[in-house]
Amino acid sequence: MYKHLLINMSKLRLSICSCMYKYLLIIITNIKLDILKIGGYNMEKTIDQLILDLKDDDEFVREEAKAMIELKGDEAIEPLIVALSNRSKDIKMAAASILGMKKTEEAIDALVKTLNDPNKLVRKEASTALTQMGSAAVGPVKEVLKSPDWRVRGAAVWILGSLKDQSVIPDIEGLVDDESAFVRSGVKFALEELNNL
Repeated sequence: MYKHLLINMSKLRLSICSCMYKYLLIIITNIKLDILKIGGYNMEKTIDQLILDLKDDDEFVREEAKAMIELKGDEAIEPLIVALSNRSKDIKMAAASILGMKKTEEAIDALVKTLNDPNKLVRKEASTALTQMGSAAVGPVKEVLKSPDWRVRGAAVWILGSLKDQSVIPDIEGLVDDESAFVRSGVKFALEELNNL
């Protein structure tokens, strides 16, 4: 009985935290916009120009560009998806981060492809973004469990464990004896997460 009570209380806390998070995100976005206006930031830059600013040497320029892209709304989605294929790791990481924060479901397939990126930090950012997509990401991520690349299989297992969809348990169990220790540790994590729901 206490276990069910604790689980329900945890779900309530997560729900409250989610609402508070969304509210704080709106406040922070408005503050960023005000700061950018006061600071004289060029509000007329195109999305493509802002995306290029994501790799600037100056951290302040990068943060301004990220904030401005976030404020552009839906018109920034397609350029951000294209940016996931850019040569710059900084641009790819920022694009994945923004798409995840926006929970842009149209970007799921591109983010899944980004799990193949040669840069570990880019793959990590794409993984994080996919965990923010919720149930819409389950199918596309489940498909890459069969990848010949152990890094992609491992990332997929960790993502699926975080998404907490019990329908993937049989697929994950199929990797219990994977050749990669990274994949096996992801399987252990995912099964613990999924079996404790």
